[in-house]
Amino acid sequence: MKKHFVIILLSTLFSGCAFDSVETVNTDNINFNISEGDRLFFDNVARASYEKEDLEDSRIDVYRHQHRMKDTVAPYINAAIALNGMDNEAYIYIEPSPEVKFNDSLEVLWSDFGTRESGSIWLNTEDYRSQFVFAAELFNHIAHKHELHYRNTTREKIPIFRSEIQQKIFMQTMRDYYKLIGVM
Repeated sequence: MKKHFVIILLSTLFSGCAFDSVETVNTDNINFNISEGDRLFFDNVARASYEKEDLEDSRIDVYRHQHRMKDTVAPYINAAIALNGMDNEAYIYIEPSPEVKFNDSLEVLWSDFGTRESGSIWLNTEDYRSQFVFAAELFNHIAHKHELHYRNTTREKIPIFRSEIQQKIFMQTMRDYYKLIGVM
């Protein structure tokens, strides 16, 4: 009897859990402020995975994942975290390879083979909000396991992420950024 009770209890608990839930980010309420606790977490835990660049003129520190793509031949998209210590804010920057970005804009094509839906996301300006929205949309498409491509100069579709590791590094940078601004 006790065994059946445990089985019923566990099945009830697990039936309410969504094991296939997808971690996504809402872009409606953008907030760049960082709390002291989130900054301490980044400084003491996450920062060990990043290379730091001091932008002395702007008093902004840029952190790039140490295992990000640096290849000059293959196309890629990296994310960098920028900390503004003066305003206690954090920003995300998308850093595509020169092959990916054309005419000061970036278009990423996405497709979901399961639902046969497709579309594109654009980064046309490099202000903080546009960068955040584009990065969040890219994060959400990766979380939904959508295929992501860009078109090269000959209009051929090329994958944005050449390997699963490259995609995981992008996602880890985004998660660290989201923890920093209190989104996750």
